[in-house]
Amino acid sequence: MNEQRIEAYRNLIQQLLTCPNGEAPQILNQSRELVDEGFVQVCEQVAQQLQQAGEENKAGFLRTLAQQVAAFLNPQPSGGEPESRETPAHATEEDYFNFLMDVLQATHDSQGNPSVVYPLLQQNLDKLDLKLADILHDLASQTLKQVEKNQAVIMAVDIGNFANLIQKFTWGSPGNNLEIAIVGYEISLTIFSKNKNPDDWAGLNNNLGNAYIERSNGEPSDNTQRAIAAYQRTLEVYSRTTFPEEWAMAQYNLGNAYCRSTDKQEENLDRSITFFQSALEVYSRNNFPKQWAMTQSNLGNAYFYRITGNRAQDIEKAIAAYRFALQVYTRKAYPEKWARTQNNLGNAYRKRIKGEQSDNIQQAIDACKAALEVYTRTSFPEQWAETQANLGNAYSEFIRGDQLVNLKLGIEACNKALEVYTPSAFPKEWAKVHICLGNIYCQPMRQVREENLEKGIVAYQFALKALNRKASPKDWAMTQNNLGLAYYYRIKGDRSDNIERAIITYQAALKVYTHPDFPADWAMTKNNLGMAYCYRIKGTQDDNIKKAISAYTEALDVYTLERFPQRYATIIFNLGIAYRKGTQFKKSYTSFASAIDTVEEIRSNIIIGGEADKQKLAEKWQKLYGNMVEVCLELENYSAAVEYAERSKARNLVELMAATRLKPPGVSSEVWERYDALSQKLWNLQQQRDSSTSSKLLSSEVTPQLTQLRQQIDTLIAAEITPHDPKFRFGQRVQPIPYRKIQALVDDNTAIVEWYFTSKGIQAFIVTRQGEPIFVSTDKGALDELAGLTNEYLRAYTDNLRAYTDNRQWRQQLPSYLQRLAEILKLDQLLSRIPSHCQELVLVPYRFLHLFPLHALPVSKTEYLSDKFPQGIRYVPSSQILQLSLSQASTPFGKGGKEKSLFAIQNPTTESTLRYADIEVEAIQTQFHPVTVLKGDAASKTGFNQAATLLKDAAFVHFSCHGSFDFANPRNSGLILADAKLSETTATEEGVPRIRSQRGEFNPSECLTLPEIFNLRFRQCRLVALSACETGITDITTTSDEYISILAGFFFAGSRNVLGTLWAVNDLSTAMFMIHFYETLLGEKQPPVALAVKQTQEWMRQVTVAQLLEWIAGCRLIGEQRREEMCDYLRLGYKTKLDVKRFESPYYWAAFCAVGQ
Repeated sequence: MNEQRIEAYRNLIQQLLTCPNGEAPQILNQSRELVDEGFVQVCEQVAQQLQQAGEENKAGFLRTLAQQVAAFLNPQPSGGEPESRETPAHATEEDYFNFLMDVLQATHDSQGNPSVVYPLLQQNLDKLDLKLADILHDLASQTLKQVEKNQAVIMAVDIGNFANLIQKFTWGSPGNNLEIAIVGYEISLTIFSKNKNPDDWAGLNNNLGNAYIERSNGEPSDNTQRAIAAYQRTLEVYSRTTFPEEWAMAQYNLGNAYCRSTDKQEENLDRSITFFQSALEVYSRNNFPKQWAMTQSNLGNAYFYRITGNRAQDIEKAIAAYRFALQVYTRKAYPEKWARTQNNLGNAYRKRIKGEQSDNIQQAIDACKAALEVYTRTSFPEQWAETQANLGNAYSEFIRGDQLVNLKLGIEACNKALEVYTPSAFPKEWAKVHICLGNIYCQPMRQVREENLEKGIVAYQFALKALNRKASPKDWAMTQNNLGLAYYYRIKGDRSDNIERAIITYQAALKVYTHPDFPADWAMTKNNLGMAYCYRIKGTQDDNIKKAISAYTEALDVYTLERFPQRYATIIFNLGIAYRKGTQFKKSYTSFASAIDTVEEIRSNIIIGGEADKQKLAEKWQKLYGNMVEVCLELENYSAAVEYAERSKARNLVELMAATRLKPPGVSSEVWERYDALSQKLWNLQQQRDSSTSSKLLSSEVTPQLTQLRQQIDTLIAAEITPHDPKFRFGQRVQPIPYRKIQALVDDNTAIVEWYFTSKGIQAFIVTRQGEPIFVSTDKGALDELAGLTNEYLRAYTDNLRAYTDNRQWRQQLPSYLQRLAEILKLDQLLSRIPSHCQELVLVPYRFLHLFPLHALPVSKTEYLSDKFPQGIRYVPSSQILQLSLSQASTPFGKGGKEKSLFAIQNPTTESTLRYADIEVEAIQTQFHPVTVLKGDAASKTGFNQAATLLKDAAFVHFSCHGSFDFANPRNSGLILADAKLSETTATEEGVPRIRSQRGEFNPSECLTLPEIFNLRFRQCRLVALSACETGITDITTTSDEYISILAGFFFAGSRNVLGTLWAVNDLSTAMFMIHFYETLLGEKQPPVALAVKQTQEWMRQVTVAQLLEWIAGCRLIGEQRREEMCDYLRLGYKTKLDVKRFESPYYWAAFCAVGQ
């Protein structure tokens, strides 16, 4: 090459290095006369200079560009076939022979010096082809047979050195260079023997193995097997004792080869791991840091792709190996290797089974973003595209934050990948990105569900155009299955046609997904096919249901209870639906019962996950319980319907207790550590069972170990934990309560009314001590009406009441809301079915109903529901929690020395909005002894914790403070204590935990939060009174009935009764209500709490201003100075209206509700 042309090459390269992203192809097209082998050579030279100068990104860009140009100039035939061996028109066989002689002589004279040999190769790029390989083979074979032995050895050395040089030569066709190198190594090995030349023989075999690993011609599996054979031969010389470094290199190479092998993949990956681990016996981080990191990185790949054994554990090992590699592969020292390892780490976190899914996906996203700091579109286009595709997959599975935003980011990443992955250049990668796009578009984004499903279908169809069933059978089948799901859920078009298309695509997938080859995928597709037949419109229903049942039954051959409990539960649930649609109600009942038993067994696995995981599971299986209740009703088995309605709530209790689990007081640290260790071991084993996809791992290997561990945990709990906390066992697994035990919770004059929602409407069950439950149902539309009323009610509450300016509008609307609710629930019909002798009512609300004062539902213009029951109305979160409360041993009231002890929190925030809190507590405490009151600043979290023993031993507990319920995060609700308010600066900081209220934002660690309340343990508490707003509100944001409220928390903690409020109540009326309530409760008759609440509410409704003034003046609980203050405030605006019933509105009295015994 002349200097002028070299300068032209360099100018073009500089232009390419500085051009805007995406313009390089256009610049090359405009300079076609310079795009030749010489340009490729100069690119490599400049890349080397840039790398030495620390410009890794630019060097990588040039090398990638040079490879693309070289591939363009020397295209490889498709199908892995070698190039033509015809001699180029401009070169004769004599030219080839002379060139070969020259290059072998140069190799001999320079002793294999690349600076001498490479210029000669650069000048003869046109001869570096398969013709040269043939000539080398023929010439060397004939010559070596004719020369003396010593001369043959010298020639073999030269040929071996030349093979090594051309294998590393970066110009010309890489494929041709490798073919020439392979011929050279194989010829040399005909001269060198293991016995006479062991070092040379082993070295040549090692190089030959490397060449076959890199080879693109021929069948990949054959190349890999040839490489393995060559590496195995090196170990006949390289022992760990004699040649430890070479032995480790051979172990690494074998691991790498087996990891690439597609034959017997399960066995080969196991072998690969063994070889990598052997290499690491020599390759330590201190002595061989680069080799150690390289081996760790590849070991991570082997664990990641391993399909036998414990999948969850293998992914953990892959993550650990990648993180080890990153200790050496830093971004500064090895930017490209660092980026590659970050990309692999992202894939591992995306597939991770342990931990919370949202945390794992966040880690995956972070790792991909890190890789993209090095993998730029300009410098590493292919790696950039691959990482963008991985990032798209991660965003498609991200459940944290705004789901719509996540999916849009996933689509954006996929579209970036498609800038490089074109259908012509990268057909397989292009197809995989479209599969990812299809998966994203088919996510349940309600805002654009119909439009996105259409895009998802198009994406899958694009993928199928690029995928070949023969070449990529698994990807092809997976796409067919996903396309079937898209058609199944499709909104646009004719429903019957869409289901037919789904059936066709599932059947296509099953041509590849056969039971012997892909049992898990076969079973998954059979399940999907069953769903399509179950809801098929065309054909006869009997025939469709038979086909659905058959498909589900076949799927259960693989997804057995022992091996795949979660998938088993899904399919047995679907089978139950099919039986139900076919009116085979008894079989449906049996299927649903099996599914419920399985879900309750596996639920503890999800408890270890995070909030998003648990909510997803709870909402998924809520439909199972609903279907079971409906089948029980269809079978007219009302007692079983009640039992399963209760079980749906019991499973939430298990989750809540486990999620808020703390070490019970009295349990030693040693016992708790043993319990934690056994629990973790159980969970790990369950993950191994649930995550394995290998048909070779039999359930008999895992099930006995699980059984033994459960027994050990149960024994430990019974012996070491239950004596200190009898409720602890309820956090382990669901404890179903039989109907007869529900009946036993009440006396002959009390009835339980328990509500439940199904697709058929709102169901109410009336339970008395005798006989079967009485069933009352609304029509189907009642549930939608209730949802609409709830939304309207909450919107009015938040818009008016929380504005804290004028809540008159909401107060005025409240009676109409209650009237509409009474009509929706068919209250008149419900009342007519309750036996007339019942004097007391126990209400068990469900979901939305937790928000409303059901005792204040109107039954006429002048009467409320509570008026119909002389002994009052009380609430319980569930019958099971009532049973738990009744079973708890406690000191009877009137016995012992602390039967009238009081623990109180008094106005900790010292705000004017609680001006009557002080009056309230001062009045109440006169009735108790001993008394502990934390007032104002003393009522801090520190003060509360210091007084914890007094709290647990108190007979009465009273909180006169603010409370707040967080609908977005119910477990972040609680009671506001002193010094909890966040400063304006802290309140605006991102990521700071907080309890939000209309009064500001508060630090949860300085408040009494809901999880902490659930973990309190009262010893003899008769009553917890919560004179705070929103203490009775529960979480209604999920489809499951998670009775999570501050009020429920205290009841579960051991108080026999809890008095709370459903909304922010007027401060003056609250003080009067509480003082009158205690006056009634502790009076001569000492009525039950529910009756005392009823009597106080009736008094509040009927009392006039004049009567209130008279009551204040005569109330012995209120001090003289406080009497005057209350009377003065009460007279404001009412001096001439003394006969007005100031607190008649339900707003003032209906918010108070009693929970308990």
